[in-house]
Amino acid sequence: MRTFLSFLLIFTMYLISGSLTEAANPSANQLIIKFKDSTSSIQKQTIFQTVHANELSTIENGNFSLISLPEGSDLNTVTDTLSTFQEVELVDRNYEVTTNHTPSDPYYSKQWNLKKINMPKAWNVTFGSPDIKVAVIDAGVQTSHPDLKTHIIAPYNALTGGKSIPASAHGTHVAGIIAASMNKTGITGVAPKVKIIPINVFEGEEADIYTVVDGIDYAVQAGADIINLSLTTEDYTDVLDYAVQEAYKKGVIVVAAAGNDNTSRLQYPASHKHVIAVSATTQKDTRASFSNFGSYIDLAAPGVDIYSTVPTSRYAKDSGTSMAAPTVSGACALILSKNPFLAPTEVENILKKSSVDLGAKGRDNYYGYGRIDAYAALKQTPALPMSKLKLSSRMIAFNGTNNLPISFSAKKGTKISLYIKNAKGQVIRRLATNKAWTGGTYARKWDGKTDSGSFAPSGQVKVTAKMSNGKHSVYRVAYVTVRNT
Repeated sequence: MRTFLSFLLIFTMYLISGSLTEAANPSANQLIIKFKDSTSSIQKQTIFQTVHANELSTIENGNFSLISLPEGSDLNTVTDTLSTFQEVELVDRNYEVTTNHTPSDPYYSKQWNLKKINMPKAWNVTFGSPDIKVAVIDAGVQTSHPDLKTHIIAPYNALTGGKSIPASAHGTHVAGIIAASMNKTGITGVAPKVKIIPINVFEGEEADIYTVVDGIDYAVQAGADIINLSLTTEDYTDVLDYAVQEAYKKGVIVVAAAGNDNTSRLQYPASHKHVIAVSATTQKDTRASFSNFGSYIDLAAPGVDIYSTVPTSRYAKDSGTSMAAPTVSGACALILSKNPFLAPTEVENILKKSSVDLGAKGRDNYYGYGRIDAYAALKQTPALPMSKLKLSSRMIAFNGTNNLPISFSAKKGTKISLYIKNAKGQVIRRLATNKAWTGGTYARKWDGKTDSGSFAPSGQVKVTAKMSNGKHSVYRVAYVTVRNT
């Protein structure tokens, strides 16, 4: 019996209507296998021969293989057989992915959604940082769009393995909601200074689980801080769950559209653990008629008549939870721009606690914890977890018996460095380099000497402290005048 599946690109520009009414077939005779890391190529080939399979493609990170089976193979039987091998962790069908559209009303000339989530005040705090990267795993983006071209980095086409991606209307619209430039033309995104990693996983209106997993894996490897998934399926698969959980473990925030079929049936990836599931709201802060609902909904965001970028270098209005999800992704990007050392759960909790409670008091199945408020979220975002440098003096003459005490506090779990630079910007003394830090105050004493053992020459030096989490770094500096004779 075939398992029901359909992916939604909840998009309305072309006025095509549709609903989730029948099962989509798995890609013909294909299975996805996740092997244990220790599995050798010879062991894999032996397993493939057992079920008369051909390996079509691999994802090295996670040790996934896409295989094809002979025509007429019983996928259930082959899956059961593969699961008996100790080298195999997971086996799933390679389900097809299709698009589904919802009708849209004529668009308004203004971006009501930005005012609704308090963006004018939020931008007084931050426009976003170019150090923050949001992966848009979708059907491609017009990378040359005048409102997007300065934000695009590391594009990837999961179908070809190359950098060239199609300019789809849906993906371009999603990207614009997140990060369209504030450049006095076109529109403005929620986080107009952040970067976009566009990843195409669709061929026309079709994709499959394997390609989406590949896209998630690429996003993580490319250094994405946030992954936006404006797509959905009713079928749970272990491999998609694995990919999502691996992203979460590596500190990546995953945001997904709830779907737009006005149903409470569980949707994936939105229903996966550690995914922020987003429903859609109207200008009146009511649930959009098409928006899915249920126990998996975490937050709500504007999703009706959203004006954004589309090919070819144009703009259009669309509706769907596909538009609500990138609104939340943009808000996440603003929070990380203020404090990139927050964990995914911390960012999610900030959004939940600062949201506008709609519907029944407290969390409910239509709005989750409420409709997001970007400014309120930024007000609740803690400052960078690193103090200013403390020095006992800003002027000192070293004589071999004295020293300069230096201290600062940093977040537990980060790596810290402390070094002295001369007037030319050259490091002359390393007091700590990528030291794993357990939290609290770090204190060192500088004896005035360079790494070579000689005293630093007279003049101004820059004391520099660095805190890093492997993806982002923050620096604190202080200047000291050295007067050595």
